[in-house]
Amino acid sequence: CQQCGAQLKWDGRKEIVKCDYCGAQYQMQVRPAQRPSDPHFGYGEVMGIPMNYYEGMNFEGQLAIDAYVPEGWYACVGAAPSANYGDAAGNPLCLEARFIAPQNRAVVIYRSNNCFTDRRRSGNFVGGEIDFMGTNMRVRKPFTMTEYCDTLLKRDAMPVKAKLIRKDAPDADEQQRMQIVAQNYRSQGFATVSVDWTRRIYEITTQTGEEKKVAIETRFADVHKRDMSKAQPQKGFMGALKGAAQTMMDFHCWETGYEMILITDPDIYDAMFEEFMKINLSIRPRQEYQNMKNAITQFIQQKIAQTQQNVNNAMMNMQRERMESMDRRAKIIQDTNNYTTNVMREMNANTAATHDRVANLHSEAIRGVNTYYAAPGTFSYGNSGRPDVVEASINWDHVYQSTQNPDIFAATRDVWLEPGVDFVELKKTNGNY
Repeated sequence: CQQCGAQLKWDGRKEIVKCDYCGAQYQMQVRPAQRPSDPHFGYGEVMGIPMNYYEGMNFEGQLAIDAYVPEGWYACVGAAPSANYGDAAGNPLCLEARFIAPQNRAVVIYRSNNCFTDRRRSGNFVGGEIDFMGTNMRVRKPFTMTEYCDTLLKRDAMPVKAKLIRKDAPDADEQQRMQIVAQNYRSQGFATVSVDWTRRIYEITTQTGEEKKVAIETRFADVHKRDMSKAQPQKGFMGALKGAAQTMMDFHCWETGYEMILITDPDIYDAMFEEFMKINLSIRPRQEYQNMKNAITQFIQQKIAQTQQNVNNAMMNMQRERMESMDRRAKIIQDTNNYTTNVMREMNANTAATHDRVANLHSEAIRGVNTYYAAPGTFSYGNSGRPDVVEASINWDHVYQSTQNPDIFAATRDVWLEPGVDFVELKKTNGNY
C-alpha cells in the first residue's frame, strides 16, 4: 500500500483492491490470466503498466511505461521515494517500477532518470544522502559510480554481508547511447560533459540469512557549464578563494539516466538475468507519464508562485506597518514638541507679563499714581501715553470718565458717586497693561 506500506492482496481479476490495514482503495488494470488455474496472472509480452499512486494526486490507472513483463510475474509502477529521488521544480516525478517473480524468488527494480544539481557537499549533515535545498536536490557528498552502486545495494537489498564478484564494461550499443547522451548535453551549452556506465554483480547475505545475487546497472552524466579543465586546484588562501569563486560561477548537474536492479536467488540467476535484460531493453516511458509529470510540475510551480506571492505580500505588509509605525511615532514626537513649545511660549509670555506688571506697578508707586482702563469706546491718552489707559493721583479712590467728552474726568476720595448716564467709573489696571 502506498499510504501505509502494508501488503496488498490482488488476484489479478478485481478492478478495485482495498488495503486491509488502512482502507485505501486502488483501481487496478485487469488482465486475464493465461491459465485460469495459475495463481499468478501472466504477461509474457510488452504492455503498458499503470501508475498507481503519487502523494495524493489521482493518476491511478494511467499507463506510465511500456515494458516486457515475464509470464507469471507481477508488475506495478509508482513514484520513487521523495527522500532520495525527485526535484521539486526541475524533475518532480521519478518513476519506480517493480517486477516480481512468482514466490518472490526474484525482483527487478527500475527507476527513471533523476537529476541532481550541485554535487558539492551539502550544508545539511543531519539528513540522509540527499537534502532538499530550495528547488534543487543536493548530494550530501560527491558519489563515484562505485559508491553509488554500493548505496543502491545497501538501500534496496539491505545486506548484512556483500561481496563484489564482477564488473561489466559497456558494450558497443551502450557506448553509442552514451555518446548520444553526451552530445545532447553539449548541444544544451554544457562545456564539460562526462558520461559513464556500469553494471556490478554482488553476492550478498540478507538480514534473514538468505543468500542472494544482485546485479545493479546505471548510467551517469556529470556535466558543467564551465570548462573544468581550466579550473585547476590552487594553493594557499587566495587560491582557495579563487577556486570557490570558480565553483560559484559554474552550474554543475549530475544525472542518473536510469537505474536497474536485479535481486534473485543464486540458483536461478542466469535465467532471471535474461528476463532482467528483456525488461531493461523494453522499458519505454509513455505519453501518459509525460502528462503526469507536466501536471505535477504545473501544480508545484503554482504552489511555489503562491508561496512566493504570500511571502511578498507579508513583506509588503510588514513594510507598510513599519512605515505606519514610523509615521505614528513621528506624529507623537511632533505633537509632543508642539505641546512643549506652546507650554514654553505660554510660560515665557506669562513671565514677561508678570515682569511688565511689576515694572508698571513700580513706576506708578514712584510717581504716586494709579492707572485705569479708559471707558470702552472712548479715546483719551491721559498721562500714560496709551489711548486705553489713564493715570490719576493716588489721592483719589474713584475715577470717572465722561461718556460725552472723553477728555473730561471726575475723581473722589472716600466718596462714591452715582455717575448716571454722563460718566462711567474706570477700573484699576493693577499694572496689567
